[in-house]
Amino acid sequence: MFEGIDQNVKDLFTESVSENEDPKAFVHSKLKVRCFEIFQSFDQRGQTELMNLIDTLLMADGVAHPAEVQFRSELAQLLDADIDVELVDAGGGPSDSTRVAVAKPVDAGPSHADHPFFKPFEFHFSRDPRRSDVRSAPIAR
Repeated sequence: MFEGIDQNVKDLFTESVSENEDPKAFVHSKLKVRCFEIFQSFDQRGQTELMNLIDTLLMADGVAHPAEVQFRSELAQLLDADIDVELVDAGGGPSDSTRVAVAKPVDAGPSHADHPFFKPFEFHFSRDPRRSDVRSAPIAR
């Protein structure tokens, strides 16, 4: 289990980050989010027990590192925050505010844009052999 977690952390360090973002800060934030997700999977009693375990581990070496204390307090703040999100089905169909109205088509007319450079190369090929004002394209048989 430890090797799997270790590999996941190493993989986070290989992810691309934006030019101005610190890779170490990126990894720390990803780890915090993952810890929060894991904590959310426990009930209130389990979360309390895990926080007590963290407190014990913080002092396991006799010294509480400031980064460890900060991480613990951030995690506690996230768990204490009321951020429950409830998704509600809007019901039938789209509301009036999300509908798109499509207007009737408007005839824009033919385009008359023509560049002198392309004029010698532009020919209209009509399939109608009776039209004399345009060149006819030979039909491949």
